[in-house]
Amino acid sequence: MVMRRSDLLEHLTHSCEKFGMRVFTPDGSDWPDALVLDSKRGVLAIDVAEGPVDPKDRTSIVALNRKIASLRQDISEVADLPLKRRVLVSGSSVGGAVLLGSDELADGSWVAGWLDSDVSADLLDGFERKLTPALVFPTIPMRSISDEGADERAGYRLRLDARQSDIATQSILDVAILSGPPGSGKTLVLAARARWLARNNPNWTIQILCFNRLLVPYLLNLVSDQPTVRVSTFGRFAHSLGHRIDLSEETRADSDLRKAELQGIQPSVDAILVDEWQDFLPAWTKFALKTLRPGRGGALLAGDHDQALYRDVNVPKALAGRSVHEIALDQPYRCTMPILRVAAALDSAFTIEGIDEAPEGEPVDLVWAETPIAQADAVATDVYLLLADGRRVQDIGILVTYRRHLGAVCRALEARDIPFQVVRNTEADAYQRDTPAVTVMTVHSAKGYEFAAVFLVGLEGLPQPDSPENAHWPRVGYVGATRARDQLVITYSKDSYYLNRLRALPTYTRRWTWPDDYPVEA
Repeated sequence: MVMRRSDLLEHLTHSCEKFGMRVFTPDGSDWPDALVLDSKRGVLAIDVAEGPVDPKDRTSIVALNRKIASLRQDISEVADLPLKRRVLVSGSSVGGAVLLGSDELADGSWVAGWLDSDVSADLLDGFERKLTPALVFPTIPMRSISDEGADERAGYRLRLDARQSDIATQSILDVAILSGPPGSGKTLVLAARARWLARNNPNWTIQILCFNRLLVPYLLNLVSDQPTVRVSTFGRFAHSLGHRIDLSEETRADSDLRKAELQGIQPSVDAILVDEWQDFLPAWTKFALKTLRPGRGGALLAGDHDQALYRDVNVPKALAGRSVHEIALDQPYRCTMPILRVAAALDSAFTIEGIDEAPEGEPVDLVWAETPIAQADAVATDVYLLLADGRRVQDIGILVTYRRHLGAVCRALEARDIPFQVVRNTEADAYQRDTPAVTVMTVHSAKGYEFAAVFLVGLEGLPQPDSPENAHWPRVGYVGATRARDQLVITYSKDSYYLNRLRALPTYTRRWTWPDDYPVEA
C-alpha cells in the first residue's frame, strides 16, 4: 500500500529520533519537504514522492536539486555544510541511487549509507536557528478582505527574518538591549527567544516582563505552547517573590530595592525578557536582573525611546556594573510606509530607520469635523463603512488621546448599532482580543497592541513640544499612529502643531471633511 505524504514524513521523523537526528519540515514549496540535521554527518535534504518513482527517471531529483538551490540562496550556511539528497518513496527504494524507501526507514538501514563527515558545529547551529519552528508563530493573523495586499502583509509580519532569528537564538552572557522602530518585531523576537530557550532547556524557568497589564494576555498567547515560560507585569513578578517595589516614583522604588536587597533577592529564573523596557524604572531593572541565575539565558531588554510615554529609562543607572551588548533592528514590518511617514512627521525628533523598506499601503486619512461630537460621528460612520466593505469588527481600534473623548465615541457607536468594548488597564484580564467588537481604548492602554485599522481621536489636543516638560507629548501621537497596520484615520476639529505637520505630507495623506465628503447613504 502506498503511504501518504504526511505518513511518510511522520515515519521519517520517528526514524531520525531514534538516532538523535533533528528533522525540520519547512513551509511552502521553495525548499525541500524535509531537512535532517546530524552533528556527525551534516544535512540530508529530502523530497517526498507522491507516487511510485522510476529509478531511471530524474524528474524528482531535478526538482529536489532546484529546491536545494533555493535553500542555499536563502540560508548561506548550508553551502558550507556536507549535504546529501534523497527522494523518499513508499515501500522499497528499488535500488535507486537517490531514492530512500520507507522500508529502510523502518529498519534503520538508511543511516549506514549516510557516512560521517567533517561538520562545523557553528555552521550547523546557525543553519538550525534559521529553520527552528520556535521562530515561526502559530498565531492566526488578523485578516481583512477590504485592503489590497493585507493578507500578504499579515503572513510577512508573523515570520522572523534571518536577522531576527539570529537575535532570538544568540548567546547572551549577561544583558542585551534590543532597540528598533515600531513594528520591527521586538516583541516577536522576545517571544521567539523565550520559546527557543524553553524548547532547548525544558528545566529552565523563563520570565517575560512587561509594563502594560493589557500586554500580558497577548504575550501569553505568543508563548502558549511553552508551559515553562511565565508572563507578568513587573509589579506582580516582584510581589510573587515576596517583595514590593514602588511602581510610580523613582526615589521610592530605589528605597524599596535597597530593602529588598537587605532581605535577600534569590536568583529564581534562568532567563529574563522585558518588553516595553523604555518605561521601566531603573530599580525594576536592577531587581529583575538580581533574580537571574548566572551562566544561563541572560536578559534581553527590548524598547524604543520614541515610544516612552511615562519616563525615559536611565540606562547607566539601570545597568551599572553589568556587561551590556546592544542590538538594533532597523526593518519595520507592522505598519505600512504611509503610516510610518505620518508617525515620523509628528515631531522632528522622530527618525524611523528602514522606512523606505516598509510595505506599501493606503494613504493616511485626515478627517476634519466641526466638534469633538462630530468627530465621533465621523468615526462611527467610517467604521460602519469599513464593516460594510468586509473589514472584521475586531480588526478595528479606536484610540483616544484623552479619556474625555470616550463618551462621545461610545455614544456614536451605539447609535450605529456597532458592537464595541471599552478596554481599561484595570480590566486587562478580561480583555479578549478576538471578541467580535470594536476596541475602544486610550493610547496609553494600547501600547504593544496593533489593529488592522486605527482611528486616532484627539491628536490636536496634545500640547506642542515647546518646552522640556512637554517634550514627551508627540510620543502619544506617535504610539497611537503606529498601532495601525494597514489603515489609519486621524480626526480633528482645529489646527494644531501636529495637524500642520501632517498636512505637509500630501503624498501620504488624504484630507476629508465630515459630513460633506461622505456618501449620503452612510
